[in-house]
Amino acid sequence: MEVTAFRQDGMLTIKPSIGRLDASVAQDFEESCARRAQGESRLAIDMSSIVFVDSAGLGALVSVLRSLGEGARLRLVGATRNVRTLLQLTRLDKVFELGEPPQAAS
Repeated sequence: MEVTAFRQDGMLTIKPSIGRLDASVAQDFEESCARRAQGESRLAIDMSSIVFVDSAGLGALVSVLRSLGEGARLRLVGATRNVRTLLQLTRLDKVFELGEPPQAAS
């Protein structure tokens, strides 16, 4: 899976190049994020390209958070309305920080 990563305001941001976070990509997504985020205590995932998440995708997000270790923060930025609604229905909006994607540097 192709992901890009950049650091802004002291936080690593990972941007996956997928449209769906489902069972077909969840394990690869989890491994890619965990590998990139090794040693980080603050991580953001840019969700702006992801229009669908299933239970396997939710599990992958939780696993990424757990891989960061105790006291770590995972921020999901740029989530679509449907993805935000899913996070609210599953109460994972209380587990993850939700926010807007970082602005590109000029």
